Amino acid sequence: MGFSPSSEPIGGVMLFFSTKPTSGVLEKIEYILRGVSPLFNDDISLKDGSKIKPSVETQLSIMTKREKELNTLFGNKLLPIARVNLDFEVIEANGAYSKLTGYSRKELKGMKFSSFTKREDIEENLKKQNDLKEGKIDSFQMKKGFVRKDGSERTGILNATLIRDRNGDPAYFIGQVNDITELVNANEKIEKQRERLKNYL
Repeated sequence: MGFSPSSEPIGGVMLFFSTKPTSGVLEKIEYILRGVSPLFNDDISLKDGSKIKPSVETQLSIMTKREKELNTLFGNKLLPIARVNLDFEVIEANGAYSKLTGYSRKELKGMKFSSFTKREDIEENLKKQNDLKEGKIDSFQMKKGFVRKDGSERTGILNATLIRDRNGDPAYFIGQVNDITELVNANEKIEKQRERLKNYL
């Protein structure tokens, strides 16, 4: 008995199947969609033998959705965000990241992130990025010092994750930074005041 093509909505995108999806297939597809290029050119073969044959409408829908997500991500004016390749070079950064580092978005392209990372934080940062690339961890967070173009320093909390391609291989990193410089400076002032008070006692 044959099976006629069916459709299933996943992540707001309607996918069309040439064979009936079996248990667990939809979850696998959702995982794939989180890391693949938005445009599929070939059938996608799953481990259980099922194949996805996306229609043109599906491809365009996915492409549009991913483009909007990226535009929203990098259009964020408050949260510094950068896309970094596997050689730890900046591919793309938004305006907030440019403001954080003091380098223009054009200057940031191709720069190693170690170029604007505080020296004592480079080793830890590289180790965590390598662990991410090798699949030892899914994401990481660390307190990190940034050295701006003018030599001044900022402190941030870096949240990094790895984006994989359609084959599940590492493609690039996404790094989001929460600038906590003012908080760090305020805490340092409080500590200094406490030390002064101790001296008076």
